[in-house]
Amino acid sequence: MAKETVMACVEARSKLSEIHDRVNDQGDTYVVAKRQKPVAVIIGIHRYRQLSGAAKNVKKVGGK
Repeated sequence: MAKETVMACVEARSKLSEIHDRVNDQGDTYVVAKRQKPVAVIIGIHRYRQLSGAAKNVKKVGGK
């Protein structure tokens, strides 16, 4: 099962490539915190589309 990880903004920035891979490959979710307060969430595009209902409106990168 995918897991949720909370990390500081500085750490998330330094591990962005690893986060990208884990979100894409394993469906993990990351909560990014600034001064110990959650400010953002990194989730996979498929999960984002499910939550936002934007599946029909989001174009692929490059606009094609």
